[in-house]
Amino acid sequence: NSGYGIYYFMNNAKFAFVSFFEVFPVNFGSSVVCSSLYKYWPYEKKYFQLSNGKKSFFNVVNISYLPSNFGKLLAIFKIIFLIKKYLNVKKSYLIIEGASWVGYSFFLIFLVRIFLRKIIIIYKTHGVEYEIRKNNSNFFITFLTKVFEKKVLQFSNLSTAVSNLERRKFTKYYSKKTFLFHNTIDFIKVLEKKKSTKNYGYSNHHI
Repeated sequence: NSGYGIYYFMNNAKFAFVSFFEVFPVNFGSSVVCSSLYKYWPYEKKYFQLSNGKKSFFNVVNISYLPSNFGKLLAIFKIIFLIKKYLNVKKSYLIIEGASWVGYSFFLIFLVRIFLRKIIIIYKTHGVEYEIRKNNSNFFITFLTKVFEKKVLQFSNLSTAVSNLERRKFTKYYSKKTFLFHNTIDFIKVLEKKKSTKNYGYSNHHI
């Protein structure tokens, strides 16, 4: 039975999710998107997030860091140590949320490729960051972003895009194929609130 074979394979795997910002507690757009995917991920998992918060969440590891870009880069070494300790099975997957500067993802992936070569890396984009930096950052940061984004797509085993438009942009800038994976959010609480106020007008959209 091929279905059972896939089920058995995935249930003998481990997934580590990493974000370079606070996903838990959920209090802004990107954290809603990231937490929703993690909440409904059906296999063994653990979340590693950069956070100086003291509140703990089930299967979520807070990694403290100095409040600066350099502090986040230093914290990546701790992330490597922790995911190496957790991903101790043959079928190990690392899912990186790309809703922060792509330079952090690049350094994490670079170190994983050196020290944890057997781990499968999935880079989950939230858009083409080069375009965002081009409109909001100086030339040097924009140049680095484009270089790092290209390398991240090359070094990852699989990269995703949130829309067909974004897929075409990744091909345009980097000649790299990405897989379509829409952002998903948990609407349960929103629907309950709409119902309680007897307002049934509801628009489903992606963040």
